[in-house]
Amino acid sequence: MKTYKVTFYKLMYTIDIPVLLMFLATFLDIVSTWLFVGLEVGTEANPILSRLISISTWFIPIYLLFTYAAFVPFLSDVLRKTFGYTIGLVGTLLGLNNFSLVLFGYAFIIDTVGFNILLALFLVFGLSTFTYFVRKGKLGRKELISICVKLALFVLLLCSVQALFAAIAWIRF
Repeated sequence: MKTYKVTFYKLMYTIDIPVLLMFLATFLDIVSTWLFVGLEVGTEANPILSRLISISTWFIPIYLLFTYAAFVPFLSDVLRKTFGYTIGLVGTLLGLNNFSLVLFGYAFIIDTVGFNILLALFLVFGLSTFTYFVRKGKLGRKELISICVKLALFVLLLCSVQALFAAIAWIRF
């Protein structure tokens, strides 16, 4: 697949295979979450999203896109691939988990391992993927420090967006 790049001011928005897979998986997660919430066949395991859903189901795509996927195409190559594949895996597994809940009444992943252990496994997968792409890129010391700083800043951005949604959910109640 060809890589598409669009420049906004001095920021480059890049769409490639990992980003496309991430958006498809996020869309799967959005649709499946909407289904199980709409059909009232289960409860949301994510504590922030479950409170937001009680305000409006329109928070499902907003939350899932803006807490993870929307900002990834702005990242550099190593980080974009790392987050693209990791969020793609997360979205795919959680989407399949939700469809299992809709079809069979059993959320096979969340009911088996729990939400917090699943998040820990995704973190380990993300760190492993990051390490793989850093090693594959054969980066110098300066580049490695730069990527690690960008990673820390991006994680800080994601945490602040999570905190914003948590505040919205908290203020509502």
